[in-house]
Amino acid sequence: MELIDEEGRLFGHVNVVDALVVLVVLAVVAAGVALVTGGGGLAGSNDGGGDTDIRYATVALGQQPTSSASAIRSGQNVTFDGSSGTVNVTDVHLTGAPDGQVNVFARIAYPEGTAVGGAPLRAGRTVTVVGDDYQTEAAVESVGDDQSTFRTEQTPVSVTTTVDAATAAAVDAGDRYSVGNHTLATVESVASLPTNGSDVRRLRLGVTLATRVVGSESQFADRTLRTGSRIPLRTNAVEGLNGTVETVGSHDSPGAPANVTMTVAWEGVRPEVADGVTAGLEARHPGATARIVDVATSPARVVVPTDAGELVVRDHPRERDVTLTVDATARRSGSELRFHDRPLSDGRQVTLEFDSVTLRGTVLDFETNG
Repeated sequence: MELIDEEGRLFGHVNVVDALVVLVVLAVVAAGVALVTGGGGLAGSNDGGGDTDIRYATVALGQQPTSSASAIRSGQNVTFDGSSGTVNVTDVHLTGAPDGQVNVFARIAYPEGTAVGGAPLRAGRTVTVVGDDYQTEAAVESVGDDQSTFRTEQTPVSVTTTVDAATAAAVDAGDRYSVGNHTLATVESVASLPTNGSDVRRLRLGVTLATRVVGSESQFADRTLRTGSRIPLRTNAVEGLNGTVETVGSHDSPGAPANVTMTVAWEGVRPEVADGVTAGLEARHPGATARIVDVATSPARVVVPTDAGELVVRDHPRERDVTLTVDATARRSGSELRFHDRPLSDGRQVTLEFDSVTLRGTVLDFETNG
């Protein structure tokens, strides 16, 4: 029997054209089945025809300029220098860093068995991550994670810092620090407190931080967030707010409000200024109010030499010594009382700002009320 007869039939039964059509259809169906059942996957897979498990690694890309940090986005395919295949960025976490930069962490999906430079991908290694428009070294923090995204939280904290008066005046509740679609910090409350320096303010900030949870600890910047730690902080408009964490889990300062009565001595005051200090004047800062309830004045005492060379104490011809009784709001934490975020003690210098006058005096004594 001829393979193809005179009428073009295969073995005298099947038309050759019909047979070719059937073969093409079968090939298309086979390709579709392979696609649906997982024949694709991350490039660089080392499988020998079977499925390859996908794992997740956390890499720290370190401090980056904001422009570079914005270029690192979830959903990107990147490569590790020294590895032939691509891997996928599944999540990105941006957090604070000094000098206007940003710390960048990425979660990366990779096929199990991925090698970089001929060695397995493992925690503690340094790798080079290559994206479409960036290339940077990264420290591998962990491998084998089973989640594609970071666990993050919005953590309230209270932070104190000292800045110049112009910087303090530029910070408002509602200010944010955002990079791209990431909000790293939001200012919830601001208290600008006077210090004994004329142009220096103590800022008490209630801030909500975007933190990354590692184990059981919340981290901001490159460190665990805890009381007493210093963190880099800024807003989009104001730099240089780096400060000390006073509380974690609350926007309020440590302790509870406590009413105190202070006796404050203000010496060598010009008479026109002393005349403006009266009972009823109030200084109001969030969580640190002060109200004058009594005022006593007397001639300032000065030491002068006599013609005989002796030193004697006499009344100043013009200046006045002013003694104030002040009801104030402090905060008690344990056995310690704090006023304007500093320990309250006899002999401490305090600055009180009123609408008409600012005074800097010495605490002679104080007592709590209730």
